[in-house]
Amino acid sequence: MLEALGEELWTTLVCDLIQKLDESAFSGWRRWAMKLDGLLGPDGSTPREWRATFTNRNAARAARDTILGWNPKQLILAHGPVFEQDAQDIIASSLRWLR
Repeated sequence: MLEALGEELWTTLVCDLIQKLDESAFSGWRRWAMKLDGLLGPDGSTPREWRATFTNRNAARAARDTILGWNPKQLILAHGPVFEQDAQDIIASSLRWLR
């Protein structure tokens, strides 16, 4: 937790679950494959092959809800940019496939 001007700023670090890679970093078949897998740009998400491994969707949704309950403000992605704000909305949007 960081504190700025008396406000708590919770930061969430995500390694592989959410990927929002820079499209310009890839070309040719790699860009096509990454785009097909839904990993590029602001709409990036969880790799499709990973989604298939979440066989207990209720547990996955509960874990997502726990993270969202932290009310994170900032988000650091291992495979994507750092978001200084709106982390909760970005996480919720990226994990919307868990409906």
